[in-house]
Amino acid sequence: MRLEVVETVKPTVLKPNQALRLIARQNCTDRHGNRRRAGEEWLVRSEGAYLPGLDEEISGIINA
Repeated sequence: MRLEVVETVKPTVLKPNQALRLIARQNCTDRHGNRRRAGEEWLVRSEGAYLPGLDEEISGIINA
């Protein structure tokens, strides 16, 4: 079996008054147990480092 690195993902650190906009690449369940459909967008508002899952794509950071 041969493995290939497709992409290296680094965590994004959210500071106070920031939110992370995510998009589901395909139907999945996020880390909070919510079911997401492909193309659905949502916000993560908790402070600290966030490492997106395989089916999540970071769209941007929103400042308050």
